[in-house]
Amino acid sequence: MLTNPSIAVAQNRDDSLRMLAAQARLYSDVKRDSSIRLVGVAVVAVALATASLVQNDDAKAIGAIGGVILLFGDGLLMYRERRRTGLAVSIQETFDCSVFGLTWNDLAVRSRPSGQQVAKAAARYAGTRTRDWYPDTGTVQRPLDIAICQQSNVGWGAPVHRAWAWCAMFLATFVSAVLIGVWEMSGVSAWRGVDALIVPFVPLAWEALENVRHNFESAREKEETQSLILTGWAGALSGITSLSESRCRGYQDEIVRIRRRNALVPDWFDKCLRGRNEQAMRTTASDMIAEAERVGRA
Repeated sequence: MLTNPSIAVAQNRDDSLRMLAAQARLYSDVKRDSSIRLVGVAVVAVALATASLVQNDDAKAIGAIGGVILLFGDGLLMYRERRRTGLAVSIQETFDCSVFGLTWNDLAVRSRPSGQQVAKAAARYAGTRTRDWYPDTGTVQRPLDIAICQQSNVGWGAPVHRAWAWCAMFLATFVSAVLIGVWEMSGVSAWRGVDALIVPFVPLAWEALENVRHNFESAREKEETQSLILTGWAGALSGITSLSESRCRGYQDEIVRIRRRNALVPDWFDKCLRGRNEQAMRTTASDMIAEAERVGRA
């Protein structure tokens, strides 16, 4: 049995393209807000450090008090950003269920996006990365065609997350070295150094650690889910196990869980690696299609 209409056709319908544009715009909004927040936190941290270094009264813990307040405010804004990803996740899930022909699981995503929400977000999208979102699976039988697209989805993001995690770790190490150097050159006391060069930058250090940890976790979760899908694929082609639509629905639930917790990667960084990762994704999909053809499943 073949998916009808095929995934390749369904994903390029007007409503599908609109959903892809909407989710891309919403994720970019969250990344933009996150970048603005980080710049703001950095500016305030530098201001607190400067104020602490130039004041003459060691009893005034300007950096320490300001740093604690900054940490609390930063945490609230981070929480708000994570909540805003919910709509983008819901739109992505609506798109996948539509093009894959899967049933909606309201335990994984409780509410569907409204047409107005999708249309408003899509109208603000200025990119071109919407057509042919998933590889063309040709005549591969259902639900093997769904598995090909699902593994492509999680396999695409894992290398990007890992690369960005290492870059963020390097940047955090560099900034830490600069702060230590400033402390040494300024010759301030231990208390003044902590007040001026440690506490104000705790929010940024927290951001860096969370960013690194979340990106490594996202890479690991996506690789584990891809491995799970490929194991089911191999079992289905060998006849050892069967790959059912309910099993693919289970894979989809894992993908939703990953999307909900997914770490942020700047758009500019993703664009730098997009060509290589897209080529790897499409090569893997082509190999899977050829394998299905060899065993008479396409």
